[in-house]
Amino acid sequence: MDLPSSLFDSYIGRKRPLAFILIICLALFVLALLVGIWEFGFNEFFSEQHWRNYFLSPAIISYLLLVSPRFSQTDQVIVESLRPLVKLEKEKYEALVRELLYVNPIKELAAILVGIIFAFITVITSFEIGWLLIYVFIMSALTYSLLSWVIYVNISSFNFIPTLMHQPLEINLFDISPFTSIGRQGLLLSLVFAGGITLSMIFVFDAAVFQTLQFWLIYIPLGLCPAIIFFSNMIPTHQVISQAKTRELEKVEKPVIKLSRQLLESVQKGESTSGLAAEINALNVFKKELKKAPTWPYDFSMLRTLFFSILLPGLVIILKSI
Repeated sequence: MDLPSSLFDSYIGRKRPLAFILIICLALFVLALLVGIWEFGFNEFFSEQHWRNYFLSPAIISYLLLVSPRFSQTDQVIVESLRPLVKLEKEKYEALVRELLYVNPIKELAAILVGIIFAFITVITSFEIGWLLIYVFIMSALTYSLLSWVIYVNISSFNFIPTLMHQPLEINLFDISPFTSIGRQGLLLSLVFAGGITLSMIFVFDAAVFQTLQFWLIYIPLGLCPAIIFFSNMIPTHQVISQAKTRELEKVEKPVIKLSRQLLESVQKGESTSGLAAEINALNVFKKELKKAPTWPYDFSMLRTLFFSILLPGLVIILKSI
């Protein structure tokens, strides 16, 4: 099915040739380099670390342009993978998905405007009137409006997964692969956040800051955020699978208890128990396998990627401290 398209999906999240995006990113960095050299000269621009401020906006814009198309793709994959599990008619399911993923275009424009206003407030007090002010304002407006736009679009679909998980579902506890698309979405959000932290380490902080207590008090909670985002995105799914697992275990335990009592009575009466013993053994084997069934929709490769994404900002800290 075709998902509802937001303004963000149409202009930023739409899949484009990688070469086209890279050309835009390169143009932003070249423009920042030329402006910086014009203002400070080549040697001072790099020796005095002015490049940090001038390259920060191009880096953030480029990063968001590169990762944004992946968000729309994950929603599409989730919708398609969960369709066989949701016990709704096709029309009702599609209507529900469209309702949950609809993004109000007026609010999107409002989010962009908030970013522009914030950029104006931060820039107008820091630079004198002139061509440099105009350049910095344009780059800051692009950066903050894009950030606020991304944040709003992702928040607007916050109830998408929880609402789907509250629909009647047909869950195979021995095969939860249809839910792994939700885990991949959580991983993507974690990687985007980890990438943002890494960019801040490169362009915002210098090596001296890494030796202060205040930095570590801020960085340690931030460094754990990718893991928190990864697992929190899967909590509704985990709860639904866990509840289904509990119900199945209860269904198995009741006949085991009943058959065990019959077995005891048969032993006391001296009757044959081979049939009952075989049934109980089969149910216990099934119960054992059921207990092993996972309830979190992720695999080892996701955990490995998450682990390295958490380490990446720390690696930048080490390299900058050398």
